[in-house]
Amino acid sequence: MRLWRNGWALAWVWLSCCMPVAWATDYTFPGQMPPGCSGSAGVYTCGSLSLGYFDSVRVAAPLPARITVNGSLSTNTVQINPSRPASDLTLVVNGAVDIGWASTVNATLIAESIRDASGAVTFGGALTSTKGDIALAYASTVAGSLSSSGRVSLGGFNTVNGDISSAGRLYAGYLSTITGKVSAADLIDNGAVTYGQTIATSQGGVQLGFLSSARGDISAAKGGIRAEGLNTLPGCLWSKDASAITLNWAATAGSICCGSSNCSRGCLDNNSGWWSPATCSPRKSVTLDHIEVRHASGSSLTCAPATLTVVACQDAACSALYTGGVQGSLSAIGAGMSVAWPGGNGFSIPQGSGSTTVDMQVTTPGNVSVSASLGSGVSAAAAACNFGSPACTFSAQDSGFLLTVPHHAASTAQSLNVAAVKKAGSANACVPAFASVSKTVRFACGHSDPASGTRAVSLGGVGLNASGLPTAACDGSTQALTLVFDAQGVARVPLLYADAGKVALSATHTGSGSSAGLSMTGSTSFIAAPAAFRPQLVTLPPLKAGAAFTMTVSAVDALGQVTPNFGRESAPEGVRLAFSRASPTGKGAVDGSFSGSGVAPRAAWSAFSNGVASVADLAWSEVGSGDVSATLASGSYLGSGLSVSGSTGAVGAVGPFVPDHFDVALTPACGSFSYSGQPFAVEVTARNATGGITLNHDGSGAVSPATARALTLSDVAAATGGSFTGASLGANLFTAGVARSADVSYTFANKVTPPASVVVRATDSQGVSSRTGGIEPAMPLRSGRLRIYNAFGTEKAALAVPVQVQYWSGRVWAINDADSCTVIPASAIARGSRTDSRGQATTAWNTAPEQDGAGRAAAVSAGNASLRFAPPTPWSTGSVDVAINLGAGGTDASCLSLPRPVSTGAGLPWLRGQAGSTNACAGSTEHTRDPSARLTFGIYAPESRRVMHLRDVN
Repeated sequence: MRLWRNGWALAWVWLSCCMPVAWATDYTFPGQMPPGCSGSAGVYTCGSLSLGYFDSVRVAAPLPARITVNGSLSTNTVQINPSRPASDLTLVVNGAVDIGWASTVNATLIAESIRDASGAVTFGGALTSTKGDIALAYASTVAGSLSSSGRVSLGGFNTVNGDISSAGRLYAGYLSTITGKVSAADLIDNGAVTYGQTIATSQGGVQLGFLSSARGDISAAKGGIRAEGLNTLPGCLWSKDASAITLNWAATAGSICCGSSNCSRGCLDNNSGWWSPATCSPRKSVTLDHIEVRHASGSSLTCAPATLTVVACQDAACSALYTGGVQGSLSAIGAGMSVAWPGGNGFSIPQGSGSTTVDMQVTTPGNVSVSASLGSGVSAAAAACNFGSPACTFSAQDSGFLLTVPHHAASTAQSLNVAAVKKAGSANACVPAFASVSKTVRFACGHSDPASGTRAVSLGGVGLNASGLPTAACDGSTQALTLVFDAQGVARVPLLYADAGKVALSATHTGSGSSAGLSMTGSTSFIAAPAAFRPQLVTLPPLKAGAAFTMTVSAVDALGQVTPNFGRESAPEGVRLAFSRASPTGKGAVDGSFSGSGVAPRAAWSAFSNGVASVADLAWSEVGSGDVSATLASGSYLGSGLSVSGSTGAVGAVGPFVPDHFDVALTPACGSFSYSGQPFAVEVTARNATGGITLNHDGSGAVSPATARALTLSDVAAATGGSFTGASLGANLFTAGVARSADVSYTFANKVTPPASVVVRATDSQGVSSRTGGIEPAMPLRSGRLRIYNAFGTEKAALAVPVQVQYWSGRVWAINDADSCTVIPASAIARGSRTDSRGQATTAWNTAPEQDGAGRAAAVSAGNASLRFAPPTPWSTGSVDVAINLGAGGTDASCLSLPRPVSTGAGLPWLRGQAGSTNACAGSTEHTRDPSARLTFGIYAPESRRVMHLRDVN
């Protein structure tokens, strides 16, 4: 991509420097305007416009200006309002707009349709199409929002730094970025698209390509939501008509909602390899309930403006703010009262915010009633205030104290500034009331939010309550302090407050002597936020992946002491919890999913008691260790602008996490069963408490440090007295949570054991087991042996030799009709000494087993097989002893006489028996012998077919 962009940059330099530009025209409104354009004083009208290569259009004062094009606008590479902000120009086109490659348009652009055919266009403002589509090619940038009456199509590498609203489909090209909200009929993207906020479709579904991500909720009206893979979607995925929500490879979602009312996860198709997300509730529409006007004390001086905070409330209690944007104005009325609005009495709360400020100066002493009105078409309850009696009564006086103390973190040293001021004659300005003098001032504090507390403000080391102790609550009692006012009439007092919340301060001075009768008052408030959050693990490690564990979160001051008032606010403040993986690291390590109360996208956790919250349903889906961080959910404590955060401290303090359990899967070696002693395949999967694979449980070297541990397989019932071979699986066998071995076998203690099933359990050195919550399958086992029978036939044709696989039924060795897996390789057949028809040893002839192209002499089917041996070569009669080497070496273990012929072991030792076909093994009790038989050539028919008498009858 860098080469591609650099190529465009070089092309631009070449076009700018090397191509002739004699035809380029610089247009100015007013002045040298394009043909067909007219107007003045910032309002201009043009017919259809066609601008050539490197033309420029500039606007001069007065600004902002508006140009209306009654027709179409087409350009090549042009610069429109290039050196001014987009707010200076509104460009309205009553037709289609087609912008050429690498142009600049710094304007709010409104047209029937908008298209940039070649890309690399910089739009400095918002784009709106009134009838048709908006189509951007490659690498264009829009500083504002997009609003289309038709479709919106973004080619690759586009950036929109605002919202997109489309009446039709939104198509987002590869590696595009949209920072705002998305609203469209339906949405398809080509992968690697970044969405900064929510996505909502009104008619169809949402299809996110590979590597796309969205920070907010996603809702689809019809057709579901599909994430193609490696998507990060921490919000709520809501399929309103319960069409499928599909998460493909390594795609993650915060939560799922299927249906228009009662949410479920029934439409989830989770192919991601991650655990299934939780259920969320459909998002409700948010409306404005009322406007609230706030001030710390509801009083001020006539010589100084007071700052009112205007808040948009989402509910009657104003526990949540309305952020949809609202405009209005304030008024302040009182008999004989005069009020000035230094910045105007209008207010505008922008979209995304819930409050703004307005300065008001009551210039005559007395009381006024403050109210708010909203723009036309806005429905809301009457405005409310947090000051005055009756409510919304604001008072002003000509002299008093101006108290200022900044918002700060609890238990950090601050300075309270006390300015003694009075009105300067008829001017609405303040002058010092005291200068270079000491005065006694009485102070009191009060708990505003929360409405009560256990600690008082300390001024100069004295607590503002009856006891004078900072460790007792504010109680309305005053403490007298002697203040030294400087030449500007300002005194400074050290202040300390060791709790959280909003606290009111009041100051009173009563004159004496020459100033008898003087009464000066003043008030203010400040907000003290916790200095930090301190998350601490309660559940003892090791922790189970995906299982609930408990943590406490303490709100503490700068000295590390708990601030008991945190969480008791009228609209309780809360925390958001997050988890960061510390270990393992490496190419195979994944972050997993963190869930529980207070974890996005669930509601913030605000159940604090005495400054401490306990969260008992936290869970991390993976293996390893990490750190939990707590952040102030509102981002601004009581609107002070102060945020609070904290973490568990040392890296990897939370953990270690281990798998919740193992699932064991077995693959029988011979169809539906395995023989005693025969290796079968075992797969052990490490899973979390919700059934997801713990990908970090790995010993292959893909993560560091290795998190997997060696495990041991055991027989749960232990009914046969047998034992495992290969039951210890090394940690290195685990890759991405799964360990596989094909070398595990189980051998009965006694060969003559009837069929049995062995239930297999996996347990590792960390105590993780399949015993609780895991799958422990049974392996059906049979004790088997292979038999080969003596055979005889003509020396002129191949001899068929019957072979049978048997199992111990509990009473007899019976044919094992379940065996269609055993194969006898030709190389495993050992041919012993040969004898002639007189029984004398000979080497004059030979015979060999027949074999197929794979070197097999026989393949067992339903327990039976047949070996075929070629007739003697050269032609002869006689017999030969043969054995089948079922072991692994080059010599069979049959009962035939020595010497042993060389053969290649078939690797089927579990089919060895107790004795062969001769007496060489007489008395043997061990089932360690290979089967053997004698083959005889030269007998044409069995004894039962011999002719006893023959007579010809004419």
